[in-house]
Amino acid sequence: MNMKTVLLLFTILTMHAVFCQDTTKVNECISINEYQGYPIQPIYVTTTIQLPACPYTIENALNDIQENRLSIVISGGFQGFPAMDEAKTEKFKRTYNVQFEYIGCLRSYNPEKEDIEGYNETIYQNLDVIYGTKWRTDFAALF
Repeated sequence: MNMKTVLLLFTILTMHAVFCQDTTKVNECISINEYQGYPIQPIYVTTTIQLPACPYTIENALNDIQENRLSIVISGGFQGFPAMDEAKTEKFKRTYNVQFEYIGCLRSYNPEKEDIEGYNETIYQNLDVIYGTKWRTDFAALF
């Protein structure tokens, strides 16, 4: 088969998959068993995606502290993120040299070793050493 034939087959199969997604039009799907005398077999593709390591571990928190990149992870998910006053949030971030990382329920990393609570607790302890517990009162006032 030449390249044009392969591309045509791919286009037909792709359109076939798109047309068949609508359950109300299942009976109208085009079924192709052969093309120009060549039998068409179902194509199954298996793809393995290597996700990056989870950034929210105690080890990464210690590394972030060492590199002076403090972040507090705020989980949202289905319910969304808590409402926070933007001006107060920016002042808090400047005062305590910390960033907020908002994550939802979907992960773009391997969640196997995820430890958001451990990550945050390590950052909290570091903030306690630097600023005492005043930062915790200011943090709680953001929500």
